[in-house]
Amino acid sequence: MFGLSAVYHFIGITALAIFIGQDTTPVGGLLRGLVIGLFWVLTSIGVTYLFAGRSFRLFMIDAGFYIFFYSLAGFILGVW
Repeated sequence: MFGLSAVYHFIGITALAIFIGQDTTPVGGLLRGLVIGLFWVLTSIGVTYLFAGRSFRLFMIDAGFYIFFYSLAGFILGVW
């Protein structure tokens, strides 16, 4: 489970790196990661949670993780 999770996160960060491009700043990377977290991941998880009938609190925990994850990854890629 952890190995496959690492593979999925690697694929996501690779896509983020392609989205960010080479000419960015740390703040630019952070903002692009935030956009992906908010507008792609949060909305996708939101639809799944609506149909599954899960709680809003659990949704915020799961979505919040990915918003933080992609924002941090974007910042790191921007620094790199």
